[in-house]
Amino acid sequence: ECIIAPGFEPAALERLQKKKDLRLLEWPKLAVVRQENQFRTVAGGYLVQTPDLVTTRTPEWKVIGEEPSEKIWRDLLLAWKVCARLKSNAIAIAANGRTVGLGMGQVNRVDAVQHAIERMNRHRKEGDSSTHATDVCLASDAFFPFPDSIEKAADAGIRWIIQPGGSIRDEDVLAKARERGLNMILTGRRHFRH
Repeated sequence: ECIIAPGFEPAALERLQKKKDLRLLEWPKLAVVRQENQFRTVAGGYLVQTPDLVTTRTPEWKVIGEEPSEKIWRDLLLAWKVCARLKSNAIAIAANGRTVGLGMGQVNRVDAVQHAIERMNRHRKEGDSSTHATDVCLASDAFFPFPDSIEKAADAGIRWIIQPGGSIRDEDVLAKARERGLNMILTGRRHFRH
């Protein structure tokens, strides 16, 4: 196994160096390497598109509910960045600085939520203390078309959701989030990956 990164925090480096057969490569310029265009082959040609650059939080993001602490922001951004790299429909769940559940490549969003929650629950059964955190965060690569995913998230103990918003049923989704005590961040930007 190999991890390439622009740098490593001392605590992370200490932990990673304990892993057998793991190679660490520090590449400072990695953070500035940008691909101008992405190419995908399609029948009879190529599709050219600009890369989906996942940003950190911006002033355009709307917080619905409680304002996240810095720790929660870190978990929200981790889930958001991981989710953007998964195959759509995609959900990423994070807690205490790590991902604890992923659901991807599903035909609908509620199935992706269910898969991510099932993976999180497997970690819980194995004694992973991160999954018992009170501030578990969920990211979705696109809007929630119905409140059903919000119900599942709330039932699983998730308190924070980051998603693009933009559904014609956003008000229903937000009403369900308020009713169930979930806080939501609307980014205005989706991350479909096929």
